[in-house]
Amino acid sequence: MGNSARNYWRWAATRLEGGAIGFYERVVALKPERSDHWLVLAIAYSQFGDEDNAQRCYRRVLALEPGHPEAAALRQAISGEG
Repeated sequence: MGNSARNYWRWAATRLEGGAIGFYERVVALKPERSDHWLVLAIAYSQFGDEDNAQRCYRRVLALEPGHPEAAALRQAISGEG
């Protein structure tokens, strides 16, 4: 996913109240193999303060794409590592 698309999804996740979570849950249900979908869901959970679910999604990103630099960095920031 290009930077402009990623930035759009981040923008949307921070502006759509709780409905964003439901929307992104449906997106990952349709395409669970897409790490970028899980990453956006993780960001949405994090934006709304649900760190447990954000961590769950970050772990899924890393399971699908080991070493994904963005997910690893975000997971470290959330968990307080590094």
